[in-house]
Amino acid sequence: YIIFIIIEIYRIYNRVSKEDMRYRIPVFFGGLGVLLIISSLFSKTSADIVKKIISYIVLSKDLVGTTVAENIGAGWGDVVSRLGTPYFDAFLKSYGYDKFTFLSYISSPWVWSFIGVVLITYLTFKDKENKDYWYYSALIANVVSIFSIHGYLTNTNDPAKQSFIYTIYVLSFVVANFIIMREDYKYGLLMSFFYATMMAFFTKVRIVFLTGPFVIALASFSFSYFIDSIKGVYVRYKDNNNLRYFVFVAALFIVGVFVVGNLVSGYILASKAIGPSYNSNWKKAMDFLRYNTSEDSVILSWWDFGYWFQTEGHRATLLDGGNVYGGRNIEAARYFTGYYNKTERLEYLKKWHPTHLLVDASMIGKYAAMSKIANLAKKIDSYLGMSLVDKIRKNGISVYKYSAYNVYNLYIPINESDGSLGGEITFVDSRVGTPIPVKYICTPQGYKQISYKENVIDGCVVFGGRTAYLASHDIMVSPFNKIYIMDGYDMDYLNKVFDNGEIKIFEINYTKIDEDLKMLKNESVKVE
Repeated sequence: YIIFIIIEIYRIYNRVSKEDMRYRIPVFFGGLGVLLIISSLFSKTSADIVKKIISYIVLSKDLVGTTVAENIGAGWGDVVSRLGTPYFDAFLKSYGYDKFTFLSYISSPWVWSFIGVVLITYLTFKDKENKDYWYYSALIANVVSIFSIHGYLTNTNDPAKQSFIYTIYVLSFVVANFIIMREDYKYGLLMSFFYATMMAFFTKVRIVFLTGPFVIALASFSFSYFIDSIKGVYVRYKDNNNLRYFVFVAALFIVGVFVVGNLVSGYILASKAIGPSYNSNWKKAMDFLRYNTSEDSVILSWWDFGYWFQTEGHRATLLDGGNVYGGRNIEAARYFTGYYNKTERLEYLKKWHPTHLLVDASMIGKYAAMSKIANLAKKIDSYLGMSLVDKIRKNGISVYKYSAYNVYNLYIPINESDGSLGGEITFVDSRVGTPIPVKYICTPQGYKQISYKENVIDGCVVFGGRTAYLASHDIMVSPFNKIYIMDGYDMDYLNKVFDNGEIKIFEINYTKIDEDLKMLKNESVKVE
């Protein structure tokens, strides 16, 4: 937008004709690119900009970026749901109008935006008596670009095919933009923004918020042209009442569906589908930090919550969502996952000196991200979460069945009389079918061995309520598991000061850390 405004001011102030702009725009952007490349040889800032542009074009992500849920690549379903009217579709289904769900396509901005791309090509060359090769080249390039978007997003499980389609996409939209830009730079800039943000949407689903405005601009453009065309039919065929009546009814229907579909989707989204992840438990935890810790306290947790600690807890953090100091994420991940040995973990705390450590239930699901970052993507450990699907009663014992992905099953026997464990916990992969006992259960008092067979899963089970988790041996002995699941078991330098079931806060005792480091050093000497 800033570039557009600068160019428009330049054109008006210098009284440059539209014909001249055909040449000045490519020269401007081309010159800017050449200047940036040359300056990158001497300026680190310019070099960083070039590096970011290249990483953007080749859809690369840094290590931390690959672990963020919102950074996953988009699929075609994301276009339909995020740039369409999915709640209108659901609304129709809820009232039994399944056969009419096609109406949601009429009201979807993404449909009208694709029409808008083709329409721009037509209008750019509309006034030319003879459509030359530039027109047909632009038309073909835009159509190829649109089909490439669909092809790329429907082949998410085939990276090789995606790479090929992506290459076609980039080449086709560059050709289309060049041709349109030389004829009408306003249309060209709009298409540039649309294609560029769509390219970012490919690699990061959250970039939809950047894509949205340009999708809406193109959709509004094509929809308004549709309405103007209806007016033109009325004027042109004023003597043909039957045709005018038919066009009026059809247009009224399409406009009605477009307006109602978007209003319904907007209303449902705003009133029912949006809610804060900052819940009452988090408010209580942040209130505890704010009113029960000293103002110079520093909190160690995973980076996701950093801004909450700063704005609601009024306390400093080692990590936050800005990730300005990316190396700290690796260090924290190595602390929580046990990549560091005991001495290294204690020295890590001494290095940064956080006063409190906070863990919450969501970090169970984030363990895979921590593991990936800690091991620089060479290894990824994760809890296997399973949901309660069945309860079988037999001889005073209730066997709870937990399942995940319709493949993995966990059977936990509980005595109905006292709630104690009623036998071995077994894990079954339905593709194999053989039950395998799990060796340990994890409790706040530590891990307890429950099976002494040779063929066992050397890990532990965490269960309670409607969810159970199976943890590998490495996860079982990790600091995070000991801190959150086992309440700081075997980590006597931590003192739990807050626990509301979802979030736990521990105070760090550095006197105890110094004692532990001294003891570990003495043990090391004896070993040598």
